[in-house]
Amino acid sequence: MPTDKATRSAVVLFRDPARGDSYKAALQEDHDVIENIAVLEHQNLLTCSDISNIVNEHLFGKGFAAMIFTSQNAVHALNKAVNLWVNEKATSHGEMLNCDDIKEYRWARWKKLLNIPVFVVGRATGAACLFQLFEGRSRNSCDIRGENTGKASALLSEILEFCNASSFLENKRPKLLFFCGDQRRDTLPKGIAESNKAELVEMISYTTVSRDQQKVKDELLGAIDRITTKMHSVGCASDSSQPLVNCSSSSSTQDQTVATIWMVLFSPSGARVVAPILDEILEQGIFVQDAPNTKYRVVFRMAAIGHTTASELVKLGIDEQSIVKANVPNEHGIRNALACW
Repeated sequence: MPTDKATRSAVVLFRDPARGDSYKAALQEDHDVIENIAVLEHQNLLTCSDISNIVNEHLFGKGFAAMIFTSQNAVHALNKAVNLWVNEKATSHGEMLNCDDIKEYRWARWKKLLNIPVFVVGRATGAACLFQLFEGRSRNSCDIRGENTGKASALLSEILEFCNASSFLENKRPKLLFFCGDQRRDTLPKGIAESNKAELVEMISYTTVSRDQQKVKDELLGAIDRITTKMHSVGCASDSSQPLVNCSSSSSTQDQTVATIWMVLFSPSGARVVAPILDEILEQGIFVQDAPNTKYRVVFRMAAIGHTTASELVKLGIDEQSIVKANVPNEHGIRNALACW
């Protein structure tokens, strides 16, 4: 694990800062400036009726053997829908029922669903389940599996092993409940279907939409301005008051590297938003004027949370050899990847 702070380097995390600052906390050990820019928005699709139907199916139908989550967004969407359902007003023959009684009744029914195993991809999704769905219960009291898998293909193996054991004990194919987004990959559904070892029920829990590209660009330019100002004041002793300037790299003045700015992407859809913005910015180049005949060039590096995001960057025209990939899809994986570049 790296311990020495990198000289004149910064990181832009293209993720919603509202999702927590664990990445910032890890990376600020090695870099001078950390910026967060949200590039995607997630809209919840689950309704109170969906939750009611799920609970009824579990209690009075065939029942579910396990739940599956491959993203924190699905956990957020489910948690929000459950809370709306629990607090939804109820009537009988036109008369309002006692709200406290209804809440207690619904919570009791929902918690029975939490007695089944929960499969997740990665520790971050597991932590989201623990603190949102299980309301902070002790880890030992929750059956959360797959936190060390890191990717869907590895989780698939664990799920199929579970299905084998469940089929043997129950003498029937288990029914699995998969909460996912509208852009989910086919790895789990296809693998489970081809195995014929379980019945999979998919609940599209949220949809992902891109933020306005101009807003993202403006926020990125603002972040770059703050970063280069900070880098200049830290590393250039001669005249740190000079402003950031954009100019062509063909200038006759001497160009030297002043700072490395890491651009860290967390999803293929996020990469599709950011790539054209970076292309537009880099056509001009970003420089810091330090002295009349010296400009210090800012170097951009790309990093991806995993192979799927890196593959999308390659499709968008980024040289694969220039993309740093985290071996583990979390803040420690990103930190190590940047440090080892």
